[in-house]
Amino acid sequence: MYSVTVSDHIMTAHSFRGEAFGPAARLHGITLVVEAEFRAAELDELQLLIDIGLAKTELRRVLGPLDYSNLDDNPAFAGKNTTIEYLARHLHGLLAQACREGRLGAGGQRLTGLKIVHAYDRRMIAGLRAAGHAVDAIELAGGHPLTDAEARSAATDAWAALGDDAHPVIDGLALPAFDELAEQLVAREAVGLIHHPTALETGFTEEQRETLRSAERRLMPMLRRVIVTSEPTAERLAADFGVARDRVVVVVPGTDDAPRSMGSAGTGCEILSVGTLVPRKGHDVLLRALARLFDLDWRLTIAGSAQRDPVHARTLSALAEELGIVSRVRFAGEIDDAELEQLWRSADIFALATYWEGYGMAIAEALKRGLPVAVTAGGAAGALVPIEGGVVCEPGDHDGLSKAIRRLIFGRALRRAMSDVAWEAGQALPTWTAQTEAFVAALADA
Repeated sequence: MYSVTVSDHIMTAHSFRGEAFGPAARLHGITLVVEAEFRAAELDELQLLIDIGLAKTELRRVLGPLDYSNLDDNPAFAGKNTTIEYLARHLHGLLAQACREGRLGAGGQRLTGLKIVHAYDRRMIAGLRAAGHAVDAIELAGGHPLTDAEARSAATDAWAALGDDAHPVIDGLALPAFDELAEQLVAREAVGLIHHPTALETGFTEEQRETLRSAERRLMPMLRRVIVTSEPTAERLAADFGVARDRVVVVVPGTDDAPRSMGSAGTGCEILSVGTLVPRKGHDVLLRALARLFDLDWRLTIAGSAQRDPVHARTLSALAEELGIVSRVRFAGEIDDAELEQLWRSADIFALATYWEGYGMAIAEALKRGLPVAVTAGGAAGALVPIEGGVVCEPGDHDGLSKAIRRLIFGRALRRAMSDVAWEAGQALPTWTAQTEAFVAALADA
């Protein structure tokens, strides 16, 4: 069996419905690293499994509509809780369809398997190995989390094969398969890695959820340590699954290091805005704000899909022409990582006139790269901006935003000072290296 994995990531936001989700019912931002593993029994005549370029392009195509968006507004997810598990199933279906339709070439039609991988586990494993730890990743056969005989047998065999000095860490998706080994979990001081209690997942009947809930309530308190990826999950395990809070450690996902933006190095000012072309992002407010700065040398690039609301996207183009700034504005559309990276590197200012953000993922990315930001205080957007690291105006106030951006364009020294503050704030965001160290510390304390 041969396999090839391609990866990409999205920054998005969502909320959950149902009292069981507790604080996660509120809108919150997430960064998802998605890995698609393609499998086949044989290679082709060129000794290839699949065209990697096509695989990466297709993964970006299915992820594009979700990037920098609010999943709650997506009609495809109406009435659904967009948990990690649900999103994995959704993406699996789209990629499988692409393979059947030939969009991944002849190799895609020869595939015998396709898996969407939760990248947190993979990144932690890679980080642990890079730090010198020996890690064996064991994939259990059978059905999970609703286990079958094959799954339980695979769990028993994997447990029996553990070395005497091994420290077992069990992913929450596989935990119910260890139900018959409960007492041994205590004896070996097993650790659980819980992304999300499977009993809270949608798509199961109430009877199935109760089966999972019973297993998790029985097994989780028996674990020596439970590592979770968010504070809401930690609160839920303590409140509903009988796990002592002092046994739970939160290790949130990391972020990849990003180079500091170098700026345009020209006489003018390059302004970057990242966000889907929908009314909530307030791109029309930004256009009106910049149109008032006719006496200054600036250029604006807006990176974001026009497919979510084509009518609004056409309205924005017409507005730029009406305002007489069409030659200064570029609607880049949905672009790949390499092009977006170049835009980040050459930007002088990041601007977003959003009416509402649950988190503000693009703003966080700008801070990570040391860009001064000019934003509106829609939802949580303004809360991300450190004092003296940017300017924050009221939503819809194109006059106030215009005056604020004028100061940034005109004042190069001010931009440099704000850039330093933004960079410092961005570096405080956790990296994968730091989170791997936190994961190791959680294991050492188990």
